[in-house]
Amino acid sequence: MIHRKLVQFARYNHHTLYWPAIPKNPVVVDLGGNRGGFSRAISKFYNVRGVIVEPVPDLYNALIAPNGMETRNVAVADKDGSVRISISSQEDCHRIGVPLDGITLGTIEVQSVSLMTLLQEHDISTVDVLKIDIEGSELEVLNSLPDDLLVKVSQATIEFHSAFGAYPESMVDNFVARMHRLNFYCFDFLGGRYADCLFINRRRCNLGPFHRAFLRHVSQRLMWRLPYVPNT
Repeated sequence: MIHRKLVQFARYNHHTLYWPAIPKNPVVVDLGGNRGGFSRAISKFYNVRGVIVEPVPDLYNALIAPNGMETRNVAVADKDGSVRISISSQEDCHRIGVPLDGITLGTIEVQSVSLMTLLQEHDISTVDVLKIDIEGSELEVLNSLPDDLLVKVSQATIEFHSAFGAYPESMVDNFVARMHRLNFYCFDFLGGRYADCLFINRRRCNLGPFHRAFLRHVSQRLMWRLPYVPNT
């Protein structure tokens, strides 16, 4: 679960976070909740509150949310309305559009909300942990967000799907450059695959001088090359 050499980083259900920057009672927004594993993993160490979003009814019905987390059976998209989701033979590959892996079994239509609408509906003004794993739709959602919303996020752990052909890697590079301009530290824990990326807001995270120096060193010298130890 934890990187051996960089123990300040911990991996929760395939998503890496910087634990010194997480408060005791974090607001968590979990997009692509599946069965709730990410939020439950964090809840073992923190008193979480927030919302888990899972659009696929079968997964949503199997979702087990920890105390403090609300749940929504909707898709987060770039705008409010509805979207068609392709159901894959691999349950972690259901997505808006053609599945990136597996065999398409059919499609369903579900309600969609923008991230801004979701936060307003759940009375969330700032986010301590934003997790996004929405099978290729992440850049549509992220690029639809204004800067003044992004800077209200302390940490964002995102699985990009450029390696699976969802979009060119240059689009990820453009988003990373944007986050740099907004004063985020940026990390890719899988060596250029962009499948486990972490963005840490320098201005929102209440960190002492040691942690600020550590993150600055790692982001400048070891970006995209951090050692990784799989879950055991």
